Amino acid sequence: MQYEGTGSGGWVLGLRRLSAALLLVLAACEPAPAPNEPELGPASHVPGCRPDNDGIIEAAELPFALGVLARYRVREQEIDIDVDGREEAGVTLWDLSRPDPSHDPLARLGPLPIEGRWFTDRFPNATAVLPLDPRGQLLGAVDFSEEGLRLHGFASAEATPPEGQTLARYDHPVLLLPAPMALGRSWSFTARAENATLRGIPGAFEDRYELEVTAEGRLVLPDLILDRTLRLTVRLERALLTGDVRQVSHHWIHECLGETARVTGPLLPAGEPYPDTLPTIVELRRLSL
Repeated sequence: MQYEGTGSGGWVLGLRRLSAALLLVLAACEPAPAPNEPELGPASHVPGCRPDNDGIIEAAELPFALGVLARYRVREQEIDIDVDGREEAGVTLWDLSRPDPSHDPLARLGPLPIEGRWFTDRFPNATAVLPLDPRGQLLGAVDFSEEGLRLHGFASAEATPPEGQTLARYDHPVLLLPAPMALGRSWSFTARAENATLRGIPGAFEDRYELEVTAEGRLVLPDLILDRTLRLTVRLERALLTGDVRQVSHHWIHECLGETARVTGPLLPAGEPYPDTLPTIVELRRLSL
């Protein structure tokens, strides 16, 4: 499976990659183990997190620790999923157990040290990096506090990659996973990146984020059933010299596990209708044990 995004130029491609940051821990995708390879162990967890399943996710219930990995099955193709789910006994139920994920590429996900990278000095307040695309070619500079996970900007993993260097520093950080989360809470942020370079192309842009906890319910995954999971809806719009574009994604967040599933809609011009129901889904990620 190919993981290189497509779009009308580097700035548009960058938006699709940036949207991948909207999960707590990310890293490069790799194929599922072949039959003759050893099986991977259970998904890692962060010690000390004590779930109470009260429908409120505090910062202490969002796992974030360097070197702590989780695993996700990633499918990057158009897929039909009812993101609103159905109601059973007064509870919203999302069944994301299908399609069968056994042949989907496996992503090992976790925050990485920022020290020693070619761009480290450009993000003095960041404490870690998160790969923002499945191959780990684009890294977000982040930190974590009682407010949640904050993004300071992003850069190409290598200083001189074949596709051209990327470096974009926000004028102030934006929350990607805010805390505390509860049904009905919403946040909005705007950040500019001046004197930025994306895939070798210089320019500037403005990102506008709208985050909203739009639902709570039971999430059924191939390996897990989770009650009182929150669905965080993210609406991201980027203002470019060539025209504005936007993308909508849904993220299922559970205490002490972080993001357990995600669906992403296509990248569209900002003027086109873009319902939260996502008539088209181009990516599905699910936590895998």
